Amino acid sequence: MKKSKEKIVIGVIAFSIIFYMIFTHFTNIDELDKYGVISVGKMIEFGYCNGGANCGKYEYYYDNKRYTSTFRSERNYSFDKKEKKEYINRYFEILLSKQNPEISEIYLNKEINNLERIRKIGFD
Repeated sequence: MKKSKEKIVIGVIAFSIIFYMIFTHFTNIDELDKYGVISVGKMIEFGYCNGGANCGKYEYYYDNKRYTSTFRSERNYSFDKKEKKEYINRYFEILLSKQNPEISEIYLNKEINNLERIRKIGFD
């Protein structure tokens, strides 16, 4: 009896976590669809995040405030080690929510080379 209660509790917890992740993902997509603005972000590192997944980290500015964000690289992009290094300290287009600037996406296929635009955003 005790084992079956444990299984039920574990199942409920696992379901809750998965539901929360899916809900957050779709909420963020909706937020970007409604309030998204294009800006510039700087790729600052690749490393590991929760669960040992490969993650990329980038920074950006909105209303003179600096933000950092991460993404799981295997979910969005596939890189080898050499390719990852080539993206560090380069600038790319991002989409961020003007209502909630912590929500953003980076587009590593859209590099920004316009120094005037980069500086105007807040980068040195």
